[in-house]
Parts: sequence; structure tokens; C-alpha cells
Amino acid sequence: ISFIGSTEVGRLIMAAAGQSNLKSVTLELGGKSPLIVFDDAD
Repeated sequence: ISFIGSTEVGRLIMAAAGQSNLKSVTLELGGKSPLIVFDDAD
């Protein structure tokens, strides 16, 4: 899953990923329209 959004949201996502067995996440920070992009998206 890729997350797109603000740096504040990025910090929260990284903290949650680190607390729940270090899940791999990709972040694109600085956007104003947050999205969740799944693997099967066209």
C-alpha cells in the first residue's frame, strides 16, 4: 500500500508502522489530497 498526504500524516503512519512489527510502507509526502493506492489500481 502506498500513502500520499501531508508530512504530519506521514509521521503518524511511520510511527504506526514501527509499532506494529515494522511493516513496509511507501510515502509520498507534501500533497494536499491524501489517497490510499492499492496494488490492483489502474
